[in-house]
Amino acid sequence: MDLLPVLSDGEQAAPQEDRHAGKGSALAEPWRGVNLGGWLLLEPGPSMGFFERFPRRNGTHARCEWDLMEAMRKRGALAALTEHRETFISKQDFIDIKAMGLNS
Repeated sequence: MDLLPVLSDGEQAAPQEDRHAGKGSALAEPWRGVNLGGWLLLEPGPSMGFFERFPRRNGTHARCEWDLMEAMRKRGALAALTEHRETFISKQDFIDIKAMGLNS
């Protein structure tokens, strides 16, 4: 998928240089990243096991982090959030990410 705009005559616009991307700039290198979803922003998909541990009063699973926090507060279980954030992604994960050439 090409994200450059197409001109009215069908020609593609030339990419613009980033005036802030100088030598040594973080923008001088292309970004190669990985999604760490479910670590800092809790989402049911990547963190479903965590969501399943704290069902809501009606027995359903939380649909978002807000619902999850309400269920956890009612059980006095917010310490589990600290444990999750300290163990879901580790220092070794960051070392591995860097070793794979990912930089963002």
